[in-house]
Amino acid sequence: MRRPSIKSGANASSVRLNDLMAEDTPIQDVLVSKISSWDQQPRKYFDPTAITTLAENFKTDGFKGTILVRPSGSRYLIVFGERRWRAAKEAGLQFIPCFVEEMDDAKAMDMAMAENLLREDLSKLEEAQGLLRLLVQKTSLPEDEVIRLVNSSARHWKNGSYTGTKGDAAKYIPEIAATLKLYGVALSTFKSKHLQVLALPDYVKMAHLRDGLPYSQALAIGRVNDDYDRQDILNQVGSEGMSSLAEVEAAVKEMTAPNKPKSDELQ
Repeated sequence: MRRPSIKSGANASSVRLNDLMAEDTPIQDVLVSKISSWDQQPRKYFDPTAITTLAENFKTDGFKGTILVRPSGSRYLIVFGERRWRAAKEAGLQFIPCFVEEMDDAKAMDMAMAENLLREDLSKLEEAQGLLRLLVQKTSLPEDEVIRLVNSSARHWKNGSYTGTKGDAAKYIPEIAATLKLYGVALSTFKSKHLQVLALPDYVKMAHLRDGLPYSQALAIGRVNDDYDRQDILNQVGSEGMSSLAEVEAAVKEMTAPNKPKSDELQ
């Protein structure tokens, strides 16, 4: 197994991962049963069908890919590569080769976020949750305070400088913006897209995470205030062939028209 391949000129997450991972990180054959998932891992959902397919490939061709773990007592915690570890367990493999590196939670979160952002199938919800946890680690602020500062003060971050009044925002917004920049995410984008995904109702989040609802459509559905109407549009996307963002936005526009009766008025 070789060190993750990071091409010259690659995106911000690739560069960040390259900066964080030591060149001399040792590779060891580790007992699969000695490895555990980490509850702060950015990726929360793993498609069971994809895991089974990968497990069958491991049975046929042997283990392939990259896993990074860190020692935790007599066991190892996964930093990245959990999907491959799950497939290795399902395939019945006893040992798998892993990069093994000592690191604290902050570095582990940094590396996990960088590696996961390289993958196109990381959902916007998982990306937002991971970035928020990373900002909590960097600032030592609670999640709700990070969200409050970004929502209230992001507009004052212009051309790499904070132009608002002094206070907590002046202290933390530059640090928040600099951290997000490491992963190629602008502060304004984090506010307008990532935080909006986090604010969606749970059932819309799950449709995005598990059913593949595009996050742009999820955000559009989230603009509907009435819960009955929101679920109605979501059901149309799932069962009535509504598939494009334009169709969803048209339905949202109709649902949010000023003269549309509220759902409780129809009962």
